[in-house]
This record gives sequence, structure tokens and C-alpha cells, in this order.
Amino acid sequence: MLTLVPNPSIGQWIALFKGFTSRSKIHLGTWTEDGSISGLLSKSMWSIALIAHWRSKYEANQSVVLLLPDYFCNSALLPTKLLGHQILFYEVHSNLTVDVAELRNKCKQIRPGLVVVPHYFAKENDQISEIAEITKSNGAWLIEDCAHCLLPEASFGNWGDFVLFSPHKLIPSPSGAILVLRSEGPSRLGNKLQSIVLGPETWEKQISQVAQDAKILFGKKEIYELLWLLKRLAQLIGLWRKPRNQDVDFTGDQDEQVSVLYPPSVGRISQISLNFYTQKAKQRIPPALIVRKVGLASVIQLEARRRRNVVGIWDQLISVLSDGRVLPLITDTTSMTPYLAEYEGSIEDISNLLKKLRLFGLPVMTWPDLPPEIFVLDQHGAALQLRSSRLYLPLHRSIKRKEISKVYKKVVRNSQSDPLLTTSFDTTDRKEWEDLLKRANFSNLLQSWSYGEAKRNVEGWSVTRRVFVANGGEVALCQSLHRRLFGLFKVIRISRGPVFLDGADMNERLSVLGKIAEYGRWYQLKLLSIAPETYLRPWSEIPLQPSFRQLSVLGSASIILDLSLDTETRRISLKGKWRNQLVASERNGVHVRLSQDLDDFVKFESQYAALVEEKNFIGLNLALMRSIWLHANETDNAFLFVAEYESIDQAAIFVISHGSTATYLAGWNGAVGRKLNCNNLLLWKASCALADLGLKFFDLGGIDEIETPSISSFKAGMGGETYLTSGEYISF
Repeated sequence: MLTLVPNPSIGQWIALFKGFTSRSKIHLGTWTEDGSISGLLSKSMWSIALIAHWRSKYEANQSVVLLLPDYFCNSALLPTKLLGHQILFYEVHSNLTVDVAELRNKCKQIRPGLVVVPHYFAKENDQISEIAEITKSNGAWLIEDCAHCLLPEASFGNWGDFVLFSPHKLIPSPSGAILVLRSEGPSRLGNKLQSIVLGPETWEKQISQVAQDAKILFGKKEIYELLWLLKRLAQLIGLWRKPRNQDVDFTGDQDEQVSVLYPPSVGRISQISLNFYTQKAKQRIPPALIVRKVGLASVIQLEARRRRNVVGIWDQLISVLSDGRVLPLITDTTSMTPYLAEYEGSIEDISNLLKKLRLFGLPVMTWPDLPPEIFVLDQHGAALQLRSSRLYLPLHRSIKRKEISKVYKKVVRNSQSDPLLTTSFDTTDRKEWEDLLKRANFSNLLQSWSYGEAKRNVEGWSVTRRVFVANGGEVALCQSLHRRLFGLFKVIRISRGPVFLDGADMNERLSVLGKIAEYGRWYQLKLLSIAPETYLRPWSEIPLQPSFRQLSVLGSASIILDLSLDTETRRISLKGKWRNQLVASERNGVHVRLSQDLDDFVKFESQYAALVEEKNFIGLNLALMRSIWLHANETDNAFLFVAEYESIDQAAIFVISHGSTATYLAGWNGAVGRKLNCNNLLLWKASCALADLGLKFFDLGGIDEIETPSISSFKAGMGGETYLTSGEYISF
């Protein structure tokens, strides 16, 4: 198995060199829930061995039976095997599920002390609750393996008696694995193990002593870390690159036996790296170039966003290299942080693709290094099939976007007989613009005519609206804002553009982005700042356009409701708690009315301004909001939905339509309105009214799980689809 190591960012290099003079404590709260105990070891293989040691003391038995999936890394089991514990396997099917009834019978027969259940490739294991019940009924401890999970997102880490995280596998760090003991696990261990487990500060010494008693050989952490640092430095300055053997047979097991293991303790370089990724970070962008506030996040959360971007880059390349025969296995990167980019196909197609990737010098790997027992036992055919029919590509920082883009363009160019000719023209016709937005199916507020005019009138931007044509038809439209800085430099800002029309293929999209990249020219003192309307799924065109330089991975996130679904289907899609609040509001006799009257908007403005002052949050610019209302109202695209109770306004929301989409822009809610769940009723009634008007989508106006988690959770209660754009870029 080819292993690939991420290279540190410039910020991390600075932290590494600064960090040797400080001794700050590592904060494990990112991975630890309330009431849990967590500690740090070098690798999860030592975490498993330590848990087995604790179980042996708990049972007063020298050898412990561990039951693991047969689709599992052998390297993670080496210390446990060397300590003399017994490893048995249960079968994993080709869809990574298990036969629960069969597992239940197996547990009854062998009575394991420990059962390991992984979340493969950072995807939630839907069977873990059933397996937790099986382990509890058989007196086993459940080890929840989250080694592929960068963060405890979704329900990761909520099921096991013990939880394993391995952040060193996803961030640039020579080591760093987190072991969590959960008092709320299925076995309710709580204080039962206090005399055995002791404090987390003793865990490394405990397992080191047990390993030494068993005469297990491991090297010095300082040597491992120094070699890691030297290799990363060589990579940074271009003096070293991991050799890639094009003749490797990736369908077999390629791992060599390890005679000396990585030590259990965590070295100074690893500690600095972990500290760097758990600190707060801010993406700093010149204020003149941005439209929205860029929120705070920890560095590791920014890394999660960056990894999601890279998946889309690989997807496009794999699609063209395999002629669409090898398919991606990740369908959603908005709610999880991918471990690797995963692909599946026939053994023949995978083998052919591997050869092509190696020919282009691109990194590729198979997974896992299966335990040798799996190759000799007949019942593990599915694990062998999985090993041979899937390939994986890394997502770490060492992946060069330009290298992948060059390969993609070379493959596409070789497959095309004629180059694609893309032209453009400017338009000042509002009706033409609105008609084109409808052809785009889903559109966004920042590319609407009303928004552009508001930015012109309130903030003094110049506005250009351009339509792109390829293969004889319109394929995209783009509204850009222009401004002079210091009377010299010209800044061109594109927010959530270009908007691609239905039917535009990938080559047309890339061609349009190439034309837009030409807006920025340093020798003409022109700088283009763009937050493109490209999503991490299913499209990620802009990472394949090397003319853009990524400035920030923090894109726009929101939730879309599909208004083409009938009312009953949309009502069923509501989350249980959200639906109950809606029903309560309906029963309380709250009335919702739709208004397009200016007097109502003036009243809304006043109430919204009072709410901003009361709650002390950064709201919309009132002058900009009023200008958007006025311009949208000219074409009946501005809507106020007002909730009344006992003839008094208790809450209201402001919605703008553009093309076939509507966007929630702002809202206010009084004390009575909150008590009566007026916001639930307002959003529900708004979605019904917008659907009746023939609109296809309702954008709920943005979510930010870091800054405003409660608002994000509330909007998610409507059961829509989450999207995430690819971030901020510049061209000059």
C-alpha cells in the first residue's frame, strides 16, 4: 500500500520553528465530549493495544479476544498481536455493512472482550447502534474506530466505550492519536475502571512498560520526528519526492513487515502540529474585496474545508481518465470531512486507471493492508474484492492543484478534435438577464439585477453584466462589480458568479472561467476577486482552472428547499421537532400575510434594526437592504411575510426572488413571536406561497455552523439540501 504524507503549510512551518521555545499544553477538547476522559498516544495501534491491556486486567486474564472487521489495517494490530492477544474477524460485505444476526451469533459463540467498529472513510456507520447493543449484551467493550474522521462531526464518537481518532493521518504531523474513554458508552464503564485506567497522563507510560515487558522493539521518537521534518523540508524546497514505481501491482498486498515500531509517546514536533491545528484562525481578506463577513474557525476546521475542495478536483480527472467507468464513492462533502477521495470500478478498470495515474506521476493508493489471515480464509472474499476494486487519492496539502489541472487539460485536449471557442457580450436589458437566470434553474441573490443596482446606488460600485456564448448558445452569465482603489488600481469583484445555464458541460464551464480569469491583469493594474458559484458537489470547476489562486477555503453555505415537490412531501421532510413547532404555531392561531407594500417594509426595517441592536449582531446594511427592496419591488420580486397574532405583528421575513429561485434575506422575531414559533410558520407559509408562484427553489439565506450553530440547526430542520461553495480566489 502506497502511503502519502501531507506537507505542512507555511503557517505550520512558522509554528514549528517557534514552538520549540514554548511548552503549551495540547487541547483535546476538539475531540472530547463532556464527561469523557481523553489522552494522547502516537498512533491508534497503541490505543488498541492499551485497551486490550486494560481488558486483560479487568478480566484477570492474560489474553483477550478482539473481534474486528476483516476489512481492516493489519498495521493497526501489530502491537496487540505481539502482546499475545487473540484477533478474530467478522465479515464485511461489499457495501461495507455486516450481517447483524451473524455477528450476534458469533459474539455468543466466542464471547469477545473487545469489538471494533469503524466509520469507514469518515462515513457514518448506520449499524453501530445495533452493534453497540450486541456488545453490551455479551459483556464486550465497544471500540468505535474514528481514525478516518478528522473531527467528531455527525454522530462520530457518540457510540463506543472507547473512541479512536488519528488526526495525524489527516494533518501534517508525524504522530498524534487520541483515545477517548466514554462514561456514557454501552457498557457504562464510568468509574468502574478508575483503578485500572488511571489518569491519561499515565497512558503512554503504561503501554510503553507493557510493550517493553513483552520485548516489543520500538525506536526513539526523536529520530522518527527528525526524519519526518527533514523529508518535509526537502519536499518544500523540491529536493525530495517520494519515488513512484509504475510497475507496482496494487491489487495485491504490498506492505512490508515492520520489525521496529513507532514508539507510543508523542514527540515535540507532533505536539506543536496538533496545537497549531486546534488554535483559532481567521481568514484575513482586504475589506474592499469582500461582500460578506468571513467567520472565525479553528485551523483544523479550515483544513476540513480545504479537503472537501480537493475531492472535486480528483473527481473530474478520474472521470476523464476512466471514460466514466470508475465512479466516485463520496456523494456529499457538506456534512463530513473526507479522509481520501474514493473510487470504485471493476478490477480491470481499476487496474487500468492505476497505470494511467502512475504514468502521469500522480499519487494513488489502495487500502487497507489486509491482515495475512484474510488471504487464507475462504469467508473473507468480500474484503479481498473491496481491496481490488477500489482506489484512493490523497487530499492533503501537498496535492498541487496546478499539476492535476495540467493533466486534466492534456487528457481533454487529446480527446477533442477542435478547441472550444467561447465569446461574450455585455447586456443592459433587465428582462434578458432575468430570462437567462430562469434558464440557470438554480440561481443566487448576489447575481440578481436588484443586488447589482443596490451595490451601484448605495456603495458606488460600477456594474457589468456579461453573457458567455459557446458552441452557438448561451452557457453562462456573470455580474461583476468594479471600483478604483486610490485612483490607480482597479478591483473587479464577482460574488457567487458566474451562473451557468442548464446544459453547460465541464469544458464549457472551464472555458468560461478561463475568460473570466483574464479580467485580472497585473500589468494593467487590475485585480480580480471572485467567490465563484461552484459547489463542492457535484461540480468543482474552478480548482481545475490554474489561473485562479485560492485565497480562502471559506465559501458560502446554505440550505435549499426543492419547491417542485408537492406540499405533502415537503411537509413529511420536516424534522420532527421542527414540524411539532410548526403545528403548535398553527394551533395558536397565528396568521401569516404576504405583503409587497412599502409601508410594511419601512416598518420591517425599523423592527429589524431594533433586533440587531438588542441582540448585538452584525446585520445587513439597512441602506443596501432598502435599495434591494426597491429595485426588486419594481418587478414584483420582493416579498414580506408577516406573522400576526391578536392583530399585532409578531415576526416577519424578507424574501427576494431571482430567476426560478427565491432567497431569504432577513427577518425579525419578537418575544411573543418566539414563544409562538412564528419563524416556523413564516418559513413554511413562504415556501408554499413561493411554490404557488412557480418558483423552483427556496434558498434559506446562509448557514454558519461555527458562528451561529442554533440558526443553522433551525434552518436544517426544514429538511432541505445543504450546499457549500468552493471559497475565495484571485487572479491578477
